[in-house]
Amino acid sequence: MEAVFLKLVNQSIAAGWLVLAVLALRLVFRRAPRWTFCLLWGLVALRLVCPFFVESPLSLVPSAQTLPPEILYTATPQIHSGIGVLNSAVNPILAETMTPAAAASANPTQIWSFVLARLWLAGAAALLLHALVSYARLRRRLRTATLLRDNIRQSELVDTPFVLGFFRPVIYLPYGVAEEDLDHVIAHEQAHIQRKDHWWKLLGFILLAVYWFHPLLWAAYALLCRDIEGACDEKVIRAMDREGRRGYAMALLHCGVHRRTVAACPLAFGEVGVKARIKAVMKYKKPAFWLAAAVLAACAGAAVCFLTDPVVRTEEIRVNDRIYARQGEAVEVLPDGSYELGMLKRVRHHTAAHPEETFCGTNLDEKYAGNRLYQSGASADVIFLEDLSGCYLPFTARMSSVVEWVDYTGSPSEMDRDEAQEIQLPQFPGVTFRYTPYAVAAAPGEDGEPAVLIEGMPIWNVYFCDLTGDGLPELCATLSWGSGMIDTRIILYDYANGVSYLLEDRGVYDYSLRYGATDGFLYVEQTEHPGGALVSRGRLAFVDGCIEILPPDGGISSDAGQY
Repeated sequence: MEAVFLKLVNQSIAAGWLVLAVLALRLVFRRAPRWTFCLLWGLVALRLVCPFFVESPLSLVPSAQTLPPEILYTATPQIHSGIGVLNSAVNPILAETMTPAAAASANPTQIWSFVLARLWLAGAAALLLHALVSYARLRRRLRTATLLRDNIRQSELVDTPFVLGFFRPVIYLPYGVAEEDLDHVIAHEQAHIQRKDHWWKLLGFILLAVYWFHPLLWAAYALLCRDIEGACDEKVIRAMDREGRRGYAMALLHCGVHRRTVAACPLAFGEVGVKARIKAVMKYKKPAFWLAAAVLAACAGAAVCFLTDPVVRTEEIRVNDRIYARQGEAVEVLPDGSYELGMLKRVRHHTAAHPEETFCGTNLDEKYAGNRLYQSGASADVIFLEDLSGCYLPFTARMSSVVEWVDYTGSPSEMDRDEAQEIQLPQFPGVTFRYTPYAVAAAPGEDGEPAVLIEGMPIWNVYFCDLTGDGLPELCATLSWGSGMIDTRIILYDYANGVSYLLEDRGVYDYSLRYGATDGFLYVEQTEHPGGALVSRGRLAFVDGCIEILPPDGGISSDAGQY
């Protein structure tokens, strides 16, 4: 449900820009016929209903996904509104308030999305239920209505003329409508039926119920109701002379409703804006052809600019033998050899040996949008030092940098089974990691006691390295496990999110971590079980939720275990 709610929020934000455009056009073309305004509101409905739109360089929508889907899962949530000033103002606040605590069991973004999604559903259900109950009560009141002629009925239980019904709409009139007003009233309600206004208003109300959380859409619905009534008035008085329009205005005055009717129910004769409608009726002049044509042209322009999504261009950054592709604005090479990024989406790489595009083990999250990309020597990896506002990132080391904690793989005899070591990292303030040969724990835990993160028989080595690309290091360890048949495996523990990933193939292969001191990377050695003959060796990577082995050519090993 959270994903659905997120999708609706993004669509409502995109539609909000179109609502603002319609409001501006209504002011510019305030003398245009009201049916053209109804067309503009139809564009808003289309923006709200359609799940996707084509991309266009003419689009004026700043961003089709202000809240990217990854915001529900990333450690540092960010918005991508398409407006740099807004992003710079909001994202630091989100990073400060929504970044999960190191020992927390839940992501604040996920908690809030769960709560807000249920609140949205409750609000939509309440609005729709209220409309259905009101409609049913009104239909019950009208059971005693008597037939006047055709689809026109009269009832002593109603106080204003209106249209009710969807497939077979009926005009209901109160008893006592003045004879001189009757023809005008009936003509107005019949115009509603001819224009299918009873369907358009129902659609508008349903969309309002679904997107009730967006204030601009409440204003849009109110103006839609006014424009529907204005268009209907114009249809009726189009062929009238001044005296006829005077009589129509008097009918409006006599039948004006002084209370707002239930939005999803009847189309009442004097439902909204009676005073303004009377003035419009008395000042009515047949609109010039050029004015209607201009509004239609504006409608077409609004459709092109707001019923399309902005184009997300793919650019490439080449560093040594790798191609780092990203989505966003053009790449600018700076004098110091760094690259200034606009809207970084995802880092991918491919080489001559693997031309297909594959996710790199050091994927970058949207949190690095707008930062500078640096080459870090012959290893061709990247480093993010500062964002464009000059603020240093919390984690400024290379994304693949490794913090060595303990390693007894080369000297198992030196392991003291009773020893304990502790370490604190600046990325997890207030958290102490404690190593013993049989467990790695973090204190404090949820209940104040140390939380066991990794268990082994024993744990041969532990490193800290950011492989998921969220800017926070994960614990990478080699451990032995089993009873009877003991295998050696690799575990990656994502402390920020409380998730662990294993690389194992019990009874077939053993896996162990090795630190490459010359280049600063973690490597995986895959050996036969039993026997220990080396099968393959490659860099440790995290790809699409799995631990992977990157062979020397930079691709992904086909024989790497995925668990």
